[in-house]
Amino acid sequence: MRFFSVKGNSPTERGFRAVAMVFVVMVVIWAFWKNNETVVRQIQQKQAFWDQTGQAPHQLKTFVRDFVDSLEEEYGVKARVQVLRGDPVEPKLGEDELYLGLFPEAEQVILRLEPAGEKERELITYVEQEYFKDQWDNWPSTLESSLVVLWNNYSGEGKGFKDVVATKADISDETGALTPEDLAFIGRFAAGLEKEFGQKAIIQVSTDNVRMPDLDTRTMFLGLSPATEEVLLSFPPLLRSSLGPELVAELQNDHFKSAFKDGNWPQALKAALVKIWKALAGEDIQ
Repeated sequence: MRFFSVKGNSPTERGFRAVAMVFVVMVVIWAFWKNNETVVRQIQQKQAFWDQTGQAPHQLKTFVRDFVDSLEEEYGVKARVQVLRGDPVEPKLGEDELYLGLFPEAEQVILRLEPAGEKERELITYVEQEYFKDQWDNWPSTLESSLVVLWNNYSGEGKGFKDVVATKADISDETGALTPEDLAFIGRFAAGLEKEFGQKAIIQVSTDNVRMPDLDTRTMFLGLSPATEEVLLSFPPLLRSSLGPELVAELQNDHFKSAFKDGNWPQALKAALVKIWKALAGEDIQ
């Protein structure tokens, strides 16, 4: 039996039937592709963060994810943040939801909060009409700062977003120099360390001499003092044996030297955690 055989009383009839068969197959393939495209779009629209433009840097994606997770944990509010091409589209919201949509091509913003009282309506007007005005060339940075503004709407006199992120790990920053992104990164490191290896992390940044806390056999300590250019490290036996003496010595003696002098120690701190994680897990922090 021949597949796709075409029967007809004449060569012309068989030709027409062959063309018709090819047309039907193409229509079926097109319909299947359009259906899949629709399903993918629906899934993306429900995601906490969807950047249709592909221009959002990794740092921003991480910041938005921490914002969305923390907002739901602290206040029970589900948030969606989207950066879309084309003209604005009105979203559908349920109770206790937040939607922030950016449309860089149209230079427009849609902010929706449920429920929305007088305070929320004033905030919507401010964000939509003023906050992003003349800032579209740098919308990723403006989006990031706008989320802090939205957080403050819910927090009132309570915890700031930076404080909430910091509580996800045992972090003490007396200098106040660590940004929310830095704190979120350290939080992911600490959470991964405990989840994957059953070990805990304490990170301390002091304005004076570093003070070593009491540690158990499952807790690592990394303390810095940019003012005195001091580094103090302590690893529990399991981590120390996995890291090896060379890496421990490099982190203790050499890693932060130039960073203290040029003031880039927050980046060096994150780089140190990346080195530790790669030595343990063989991959970057997710």
